[in-house]
Amino acid sequence: MYVVAGVSGKTGAVVADSLLRAHKRVTVVVRDVAKGAPWRARGAEVAVASLDDPQALARALAGATGAYLLSPQDMRSADPISDGWRMADAIARAVEDSGLPHLVLLSALGAQHAEGTGLVRTLRAAEERLAQASAKITFLRAAYFLENWASVLGAVGEGKLPTFIHPDCVAPMVSVRDIGAVAARALLEGPPADRREIVELAGPRDYSPRDLAAALGGLLGRAVQPEHVPLEALVPTFTGFGASAAFAEQVRLLHKALEGGKLVGHGEGTRVLRGSVGAEVVLGALLAAGQPS
Repeated sequence: MYVVAGVSGKTGAVVADSLLRAHKRVTVVVRDVAKGAPWRARGAEVAVASLDDPQALARALAGATGAYLLSPQDMRSADPISDGWRMADAIARAVEDSGLPHLVLLSALGAQHAEGTGLVRTLRAAEERLAQASAKITFLRAAYFLENWASVLGAVGEGKLPTFIHPDCVAPMVSVRDIGAVAARALLEGPPADRREIVELAGPRDYSPRDLAAALGGLLGRAVQPEHVPLEALVPTFTGFGASAAFAEQVRLLHKALEGGKLVGHGEGTRVLRGSVGAEVVLGALLAAGQPS
């Protein structure tokens, strides 16, 4: 039996779907039992637990062959870095108490850095804390999500792609479809030979905002140009959406790190993979779904 968290979001849904298609027993972890109903209808078991509740999570993990977990972010957090440490500790305690033999944890490129990466620091915290756990662990360090661009696609009708990233900044990006597929495959393959394995995952190629604008233009049959929004505008923009000032500042630092080339793979001592789902496929699906929603 495999336990999968994050099924109400992006990557966990792909992991659970992949495992069910492989005819494996799956337990999905949700905070609200209603969110587990679609998965129960497909034959999955449903466990109600919060990832920051080590006792409830340990019960969900008990008897599992492997699990896919992640450290969710709360945009309202007054101290996202400290909250990330607490989340990491709760997950580690649950893993230890349950006796889970293999954990696949979603992390991010750049987690090798202790400072200067914004929200990625919470994933560095998770890696450091879980490195002390008894389970064998696959740290899946993923690139910037291509699906994150959904939030600005409403402007493409005006021929613009707003971006806090410099239009010519080329960076690793990846689809959640590739992340979920790699995570599911890691679970099915079983624990790594060593106690810890780091997998670095990016898409089939790296992209700049200008590349993405060109891809959108090709899909829409009309010109789309990147519109650079100064990074100084990020904090007021995010707080305007309801994020805390502290969270918004960590997002700003993440974007600064991306532009500075820090959100890339380490390479040494890691397994480096490239996915197969390109930007054109992701952006086309988002446009077809009427994103942003």
